[in-house]
Amino acid sequence: MGGRPIHVYGYDVQTEAGEYFRRAVLGGSYKWNCGLDGFADDLHEDGSTADAAARIAAAVAADPYGIGYAKLRYGTAGVRALALAPREGAPYIEPTRDNVQRRLYPLTRSMMVYLNRPPHGAVDAKVREFLRYVLSGEGQQEVSREGGYLPLPAEVAAEQLRKLE
Repeated sequence: MGGRPIHVYGYDVQTEAGEYFRRAVLGGSYKWNCGLDGFADDLHEDGSTADAAARIAAAVAADPYGIGYAKLRYGTAGVRALALAPREGAPYIEPTRDNVQRRLYPLTRSMMVYLNRPPHGAVDAKVREFLRYVLSGEGQQEVSREGGYLPLPAEVAAEQLRKLE
């Protein structure tokens, strides 16, 4: 590449995705690359948002000296996702759907749901029924159909269902 500068693309440091990257990759450090071209989600007039990841992937695809980080689902023919190791000396893990779904890929994020209930207290019946639906086969199919998240592996969904009792 003949000494050309590498251009870095990613989420704006003030976004939730930028904050995740700061904690997961930079160990909580605020020492960002000053040349980072940061992207944030676009807010449309109708209140919907356009995910910044698509623009990040497009910027990397258009730049022969570009490297970036964005959600895997926005990968295109013009970009290549990289295998990563969770720590130095560990084997590299490919960013496959299965590795992300099983939380093996080092930059996998999980969606968490927390309940405010007294210790050892019962879950409110309406909340429990909603979460049962979300964790059911039908609910997980809907998660997959929506496209923003991957469904839980069946054993993980079953484990979470047991926690509702």
